[in-house]
Amino acid sequence: MIHIYTGDGKGKTTASTGLIIRAIGAGFSPIVIRFIKKEESSEDTPLRDLGVPVEYFGTGFILDKIPEDAKLTAKKGLERVREIMDKRLYNILVLDEINPAVSKGLVSEEEILEILDLIPDKMEVILTGRSATKKMIQKADMVTDMKEIKHYYRKGIKARKGIEY
Repeated sequence: MIHIYTGDGKGKTTASTGLIIRAIGAGFSPIVIRFIKKEESSEDTPLRDLGVPVEYFGTGFILDKIPEDAKLTAKKGLERVREIMDKRLYNILVLDEINPAVSKGLVSEEEILEILDLIPDKMEVILTGRSATKKMIQKADMVTDMKEIKHYYRKGIKARKGIEY
């Protein structure tokens, strides 16, 4: 099954983290592959305490021009994803921030669609981040659009550790 958490609202990575915790309770083996992000988020500590591997394949958020090392790092992430699928190493695979990795041009939509065609039986793949493409949404079995209604950052409040990251 393919799950997508997308939209301009807060909570996409948090939703995938909640799914991981539920899956662990049911005996599943999850892994998180983070794209774009290069530094640990606060949810990584309890995930690791629960035995969940969290791997980073990002160089940081991208504003305009895409650094070449960012593309190379993302490609390594896709290689790791293929390895996980080929060897069936885990049965819950979270591709955190993969949607903006596609929209920013770090990886192509075609690459992701090809990978989604390779999902082994009994593996759940969760894609997070803003800007999921129409084709990715069509391919998914479940899509949740996190819609921002109101957010305090519009008042100038910056991201806070433990709340946003």
